[in-house]
Amino acid sequence: MRPNDVKRKIKAVQNIQKITKAMKSVAAVKARKAEERVKKVKDYSREMFELTKRLSTEIAGFKHPLLEKREVKTVGILVVTSDRGLCGSFNANILKETLKLYQKYKSEGKEVRLFAVGRKAKQFLERRFPVVIASFTKLPQPPTQAEASLIASEITKYFSDGTIDALKVLYYNYKSMAKYTIVEEEVLPLIHVQEKSEPKATYIFEPEEDVVASYLLERGLMAEILRVILETAASEQAARMQAMSQASENAQDLIKQLTLAFNKARQAIITRELSEIVGTTTALGS
Repeated sequence: MRPNDVKRKIKAVQNIQKITKAMKSVAAVKARKAEERVKKVKDYSREMFELTKRLSTEIAGFKHPLLEKREVKTVGILVVTSDRGLCGSFNANILKETLKLYQKYKSEGKEVRLFAVGRKAKQFLERRFPVVIASFTKLPQPPTQAEASLIASEITKYFSDGTIDALKVLYYNYKSMAKYTIVEEEVLPLIHVQEKSEPKATYIFEPEEDVVASYLLERGLMAEILRVILETAASEQAARMQAMSQASENAQDLIKQLTLAFNKARQAIITRELSEIVGTTTALGS
């Protein structure tokens, strides 16, 4: 390869490295902001969801579609991914877990229905399965209560009419920028398992018990969905930051290799030209 060709390649890789470094910086800023949002929402959403389940099961005679426990013939799986790529194996890993979970339920003789959050989940699942009954893409960043409420409403509709008998959620549980893991959780039906040491609370309702409990159930499910998509969004930015950091390092390694190749090619030309000069001088002298 000629030195000029190598030089052009070095320039191209350097330009790519500038882009990856810029993307890493942007992802780092977004990740920090997303982390702050998760910290603000996470504990509240968890407590809200558990309070909702506990409260609804302690009201004597209270019935609600989301509390209905029935034989599980059809399982719904809510998969949360990103709309965009360039975040390493972030999406691939959770979609791989989705396939495993899907095959597990099918082997048990259960029907499966899929809910896709994020363009990557929608594209992947719709190509493989005719059972994606709802998809949600182009969510704003950060996701808001409006999007969580829309997703929760769709899930409630399909659970209430018997399309699904249970709902599992696959998402990334955000711990820190360096640690986020795929988690599988059962969300529906809303059943509270009371611990032995947990005291039974006494509540005063205003207005009626049924009105308050119904409202809280819907809010509790929305809060849980909001937490799930916020944690996944934070994990996505952390994954993108790491992926761009690795890409920048790989570009630097490639630049070193190309620079070495350039120097060798140039040295070979110089050596050849010197040999020609020496040979020509010797021929003229003889």
